[in-house]
Amino acid sequence: QGVRLSDPFDQLYGARVESLERDGARLVRVMAAARVPLLRSTVLGVRLSGSRLTIQALEEAMAGGFVIEVDERIAISHELCAEAVEVMQLTPERQGIHAALAESLDAEPALAAWHWSRAARPPESRAAHIRAAELASRLDPADTVLQHYEEALELPSLEPVSSQAQAELLAGAARASASSGAFRRAVALMRRAIDSRAAREASSARGKRDVATRLALGEMHEELGRFEWHAGDTIGAIDDMERALGIMPPEPSRSRARVQASLAQHLMIEGRFAESTRIAEQALATAEAAAAAGEDTLEERGHVICTQGMDAAYLGDLPRGLELLEEAATLSREAGRLDDLMRVAANRTTLLDLDLRREEALDVVQRFLAEAAAGGLEATYGAFLRGNAADILYQLGRWEEAERECRSDLKWQTGRREITWLSLLVLGLLVTESRADDEAASIVGRTLLELQSASPGQGTGMVLRSAVSLALWNGRVDEALSIAEREWPRAIESDDLGVVVYAASTTMEAAAAAAAHGREGSDPALIARARALADTVLPAAEEYARTSSIGPELGARREAELLLKVAHAHAQRVRGKVEPSVWGELAEAWQRHAIPYRQAKARWWQALAILAAAPEDDRESARLEAREPLAEAYRLARDLPALPLLREVADLGTRARVVLPLPKDREAELVAVGPGSLVPVAVGPGRPMGQAPSSPDIAQAIEERVLASLRQGSTDTYGLSPREREVLNILAEGRTDRDIAARLFISERTVHVHVRRILAKLGVSSRTEAAGVAIRGGLVPAGVAPTRDPN
Repeated sequence: QGVRLSDPFDQLYGARVESLERDGARLVRVMAAARVPLLRSTVLGVRLSGSRLTIQALEEAMAGGFVIEVDERIAISHELCAEAVEVMQLTPERQGIHAALAESLDAEPALAAWHWSRAARPPESRAAHIRAAELASRLDPADTVLQHYEEALELPSLEPVSSQAQAELLAGAARASASSGAFRRAVALMRRAIDSRAAREASSARGKRDVATRLALGEMHEELGRFEWHAGDTIGAIDDMERALGIMPPEPSRSRARVQASLAQHLMIEGRFAESTRIAEQALATAEAAAAAGEDTLEERGHVICTQGMDAAYLGDLPRGLELLEEAATLSREAGRLDDLMRVAANRTTLLDLDLRREEALDVVQRFLAEAAAGGLEATYGAFLRGNAADILYQLGRWEEAERECRSDLKWQTGRREITWLSLLVLGLLVTESRADDEAASIVGRTLLELQSASPGQGTGMVLRSAVSLALWNGRVDEALSIAEREWPRAIESDDLGVVVYAASTTMEAAAAAAAHGREGSDPALIARARALADTVLPAAEEYARTSSIGPELGARREAELLLKVAHAHAQRVRGKVEPSVWGELAEAWQRHAIPYRQAKARWWQALAILAAAPEDDRESARLEAREPLAEAYRLARDLPALPLLREVADLGTRARVVLPLPKDREAELVAVGPGSLVPVAVGPGRPMGQAPSSPDIAQAIEERVLASLRQGSTDTYGLSPREREVLNILAEGRTDRDIAARLFISERTVHVHVRRILAKLGVSSRTEAAGVAIRGGLVPAGVAPTRDPN
């Protein structure tokens, strides 16, 4: 009555609501305030003015189309209807409805917190947010939890919140920030929590804190230390953990044992094994004493024994270390601590890999992966273990399996870089060394960028290796040297001997390539940069290895010594010296260590050194001597498959006229690889991240390219022989006869003969004219520009 169709919608709808019976109108107002579908039992449980909503009211509202049923829940018919109803209400009435809804939604604290906030009841809203955060932490300990704690902290209050309650809120927000990877924010929040708790206790107890308060503050300082550690402040982290022990009562307790175990673990990770051993012994004694007093310290004992295992191994007693890890695994299972069990698994694979027992390490990974999947941690610890497995498979030369593990791991979008970081690093290294394509460039660029925010040593060696290899395989020698110059200072800051020597060998390889390129292009500045880098890197790496705590009885130490020998061999290359025997010894050593890729590269450099050192009057003997190491490099590179290395080996065979074998199924044929480079048809750029070419695909592409070069015949346009085309290719670059002789491992006299024949066959009188005819006629690769005649 008195309403016209031309009136605003909220007035029209309000009039319709008012036409309902009193209980029906109340129910519509409740559902308008709810905004989300509610269970029928929840709706009927709402109490307004001391009475519940009735079934008759619900049926009336549904019959009039005011509310609807959606998936067995009751909801307002449209959002605009809810807004129209709320406009009609006075603030006290609206707040009362929200308070009633909050009380009925006590089992759903996230919704209750929202309604308490709309009811202008901050204390109740804060309590509901805290309960919602605690509930959410069981499923998602990151962003959702953090959102609830932030809401609770921002709520106003007529009465001041107690310092203890404020500290608990801040600490909860800090933990949620850490779970989401925001460690710097976690540090700031935890510091505020500590200040709030400490200030309150100091003022109320006049500087004297009771035992419970001292334990609580000690635990908060330990958490702060962990957050600082992940934020990159290792010194501050150790300081805060030691401060925690100073605050806590000296009497044995579970809390004190937990802090001591955490301190021992972080000292171990820092490489301070003797200090870690001492603190771990104290932690174990504390935990056992607390257990004797009735406290459950199974978790703490498993934690500290795991750390003791790592300490023992790194101090030279690997068998004892593995025994302790097995004991820690048993305790973790008894305590039901799957997180700790996965840490034991990761440490066990690390120790086995440290002793080069890589097949055993793979078995451990497979065993614990099953436990991670059964415990619902496949996306976290399962992903971390797969990264370990991929790294081991890469070293063993099982590249197809390694790539499969990496891609399987990276499908988990955890939002935490540290979980899938290793898999990403291994995949970048693998696609670089196997294909050096666009995907490799994308991953290398990404990891180089992320490395800038990581702590020194976290993947530095692998990222440096990938970036340098990618540049070298694509002929960008100056870029490779620049990368090595920029990243070496970061690598030497690592606390891992393996990272430092791996980075040193990579850096020296870049320097050697740059020096060779500088000599070939008469670039003294490039040579000087290479030598300066070598003079810095090698002494620093040697000093680091000399002071390392890793004993000679461990396989990792022997492998580090080998990498240092590789760095020394490249240092000889920097100075223009070649020692074929050194590379031969290294190849044999890498074969004993079962790392086929490094073995293949050593054989390649051995063949190159043999050919480069040969006197002009005895080139044939050098070719015969180089054939076996070059053939071995060819077979190994093909089996991995390592396409960029295979191309270089084939190119060296072409230039030096060294006969290379075909794969086993065609080994009756022996071929000298013809002119032209191998094109990676089966593994070109643009392949999606989820796809990986199989080894047979790559091997088949390589084989077909080799055979295609044979089918081209012995002559080409203008009647040039394959060798004359090779000479013409280099001549078109503007190189001298000496350069050509060095590149093709022949004498200058032989080069003179080839050049004379080329000029005659092309019908020209100068080298510049020959280069022009070659480029126009497509006899040399596109992009080569003729230069002035160097003679």
